[in-house]
Amino acid sequence: MVDPTLNEREPLKVLLVEDHADDRDLMLLELRRAGFSIESASAWTRADTESQLREQEWQVVLSDHAMPGFSAAGVLELLQQHQPQTPCIIISGAIGEDAAVRLLQAGAVDYLNKNSLERLGPAIRRALQIAEARRAREEAEAALLESERRLRELNENLEQRVRERTDEVLQQSRLLETAINTLKDAFYLLDEHGRLVRWNSALRSASGLPDDRLRSLPLSQLVRREEAPVLEEWFSELKDQGRATCELRFSHSPDVPYEFTGALLTDREGNIEGFCGIAHNVAARNQTEAQLKEAIRTVIEDASWFAQSVLDKMSRVTSSGAAPESDVDLTDREAEVLECIALGRNNEQIAQELDLSYATVRNYVARLYGKLGVHSRAEAVIWARERGFGQGDPIMLT
Repeated sequence: MVDPTLNEREPLKVLLVEDHADDRDLMLLELRRAGFSIESASAWTRADTESQLREQEWQVVLSDHAMPGFSAAGVLELLQQHQPQTPCIIISGAIGEDAAVRLLQAGAVDYLNKNSLERLGPAIRRALQIAEARRAREEAEAALLESERRLRELNENLEQRVRERTDEVLQQSRLLETAINTLKDAFYLLDEHGRLVRWNSALRSASGLPDDRLRSLPLSQLVRREEAPVLEEWFSELKDQGRATCELRFSHSPDVPYEFTGALLTDREGNIEGFCGIAHNVAARNQTEAQLKEAIRTVIEDASWFAQSVLDKMSRVTSSGAAPESDVDLTDREAEVLECIALGRNNEQIAQELDLSYATVRNYVARLYGKLGVHSRAEAVIWARERGFGQGDPIMLT
């Protein structure tokens, strides 16, 4: 007759290491009573036991303590070699307490007396739970070790990439440093507040300050105090137009004029990130202009009519007869300054006539040079008169 609860039984693969058939049958009977559906095999020699452990995976091994030529200690040794996760319960008719302790220390999970087989079912379930917990713990430990290994490799790779990237940045920084230090002009990079972030050796020389003093120093503290309004106007024009030019002097070398050309730096959203540019020593250029003016004064001294005639002839030589059109966008104030230049006024006269400061006039003149594409006052006069400026009073160069 078939057991109606057979399909509800708990499957169990058990290896019986027992040399008495009756004892094996009693253990199997007790396991069925405990609700297990049994798949079993038997062995009672070392060779048979090792063969069974090689061929199949077992959930539990039930072993007698002492058999002819074999023992539970040998079973535990073979389990350790072939199936270390499989629990082993020692079942013996007579076993001393010391021997039982040694077997438990060797790897057995429990031991029972053959006269107490009613405890076999609970003992096996407990052994399976212990084995499962041990397996889960070992899997977790293995997963942790693997995770640590991968994390270690990731950190090593990341550190390597960081070192490589750092080396690249340092190399680029060195190249940039070399490049900007080859400039004869003073290079500067300012933050959004106008403080120095980077500079070259030319600016260090012009300012007369060491690097540790220049770091984060506002540009306003490098130039002459009386030129602060010019610098402020330059910053305003930078923010409004993106580019600007003005003439300033460093406090360290107040007799040397520098033409500051700057550009605005912004992020993708248009927020101001800083300013950069160069300061070009224009002392030689200004000296050349002064010498040219002096030569012109010598030629036309007390003969302003001659200067007017010369300019008219020069205009006819450089034009086709009709006054060229101006494609330069000048502000009203710039046009007034240019009119004065065309009439031969110097900066002091222009400042007095237009009620401006001398520094402001100088700044306007520098901007006009940039807009007109000229490099001297004489060129500016010719450019202006070709386009109808300076047709009022006769030219008077002083």
